[in-house]
Amino acid sequence: YNSYYSTLMRMRTSERNRSLIVFEGLPGSGKTSVLKAVESQLAGSVAIIPELLTPINPLTEDDFHTILANDENKYSRFLSGTTNAVMDRGYPSTLNWDYVLLQEGKPNHYEEKMRWYLREIDKKLIFPTTYFYFSVAIETSMARKRLPDRSNLSWSRPDSLAIAANYYLWFFYTVEPQVPVVFIDANIILEEVISQVVDKIKGCLDT
Repeated sequence: YNSYYSTLMRMRTSERNRSLIVFEGLPGSGKTSVLKAVESQLAGSVAIIPELLTPINPLTEDDFHTILANDENKYSRFLSGTTNAVMDRGYPSTLNWDYVLLQEGKPNHYEEKMRWYLREIDKKLIFPTTYFYFSVAIETSMARKRLPDRSNLSWSRPDSLAIAANYYLWFFYTVEPQVPVVFIDANIILEEVISQVVDKIKGCLDT
């Protein structure tokens, strides 16, 4: 499993000869704000692939086909481009959402989404060169996003966010251990996070 993925990743990386950095992390960890700063400070060095908005509200509606098409669109932007790129959230977050629902015993599409990932990882999806994981305390995540503690909604309670945080780590170390992960301390002030991320992106592009 991991040997197959390692070989496949090397093939895909050599084919494109470009870097794809994907930002992942809990809500409120600063990914989107940092991405805007990266776009400003590294203009011309990287293309920015923002988190595309789907026409549904994942908290109240359920159309996972639309969500998967949205992800495929994001990766196609990189595959059809000619430059290095930084993406705000990738397929780990898409899988993570339904994993939390699965663990909470709620209706979910985790198995379908995992089959989609396994089917498309060498086609419409692609391994990133590096993940940047924005690590933030759960209490900070809730405070920054002003999330109420709603017992009926996932990703809006401390326990569901804890499941999500653990899933990210499991995914990085178990599903895609061959993809490097840069851990960003997102608990500090935004200006320091931006400086840290910009420097690390430059380092990734120089290697």
